Amino acid sequence: MPVTSLDPRVIDGPVRLGALVRRATLDAARFGRHWAGAHAPLVAGSADFRTFTRHYTQDHIEETVVAARIAVDGFSSTLQAPRADPSVGFFESADYPRVRADEAEFLDLDATVMCVYSVEAARGSRGPYKLTVFAPPSPSNETVRSLGRRVLAPVAGTARTLRGQAAPPHSDFVVQEWFGDQESCRSAAARWSGMDGVVGVWLVREHSVF
Repeated sequence: MPVTSLDPRVIDGPVRLGALVRRATLDAARFGRHWAGAHAPLVAGSADFRTFTRHYTQDHIEETVVAARIAVDGFSSTLQAPRADPSVGFFESADYPRVRADEAEFLDLDATVMCVYSVEAARGSRGPYKLTVFAPPSPSNETVRSLGRRVLAPVAGTARTLRGQAAPPHSDFVVQEWFGDQESCRSAAARWSGMDGVVGVWLVREHSVF
């Protein structure tokens, strides 16, 4: 059932966003089935994961409008529980090795990048159609902040691959927009694809795990 207004649980931060890349041996359908059908309940059943996480969603890509530098296959989004250092969390927990073993079954650990983001803006309503954009730096950061329903900015030094290597964030901003109809979503995608310096644009299907 679509969410009709922004839930306060998901508009404050920080958010750990993962740009997921599937293993080369899996096609998109097998990747999606494993991620939603096996990995989601495994992670959601971890007490350690729930200690550090207030809300967990998966964005399954329906269409790539502008391809990024890497072929992203989905986005994981976890609203982090309040703590002094949000960069330290489930990955450092005792239960993570069990989940890591499953990640290795369907993810490219060297290409998948996780990064902690602050929430720069959150406004408006949500609907069943969602757009995710890796946005460029703007001459005025306020221009980018004014465009999306939710705008995320990477926290310096928090991006790393699932292999544990430091990595640059994919873009200066991540913009997420929700729409009540597919036509409006596609119109917004076309608007973003015409903007100079846009890194990637995707139409996604949002699956709320908890």
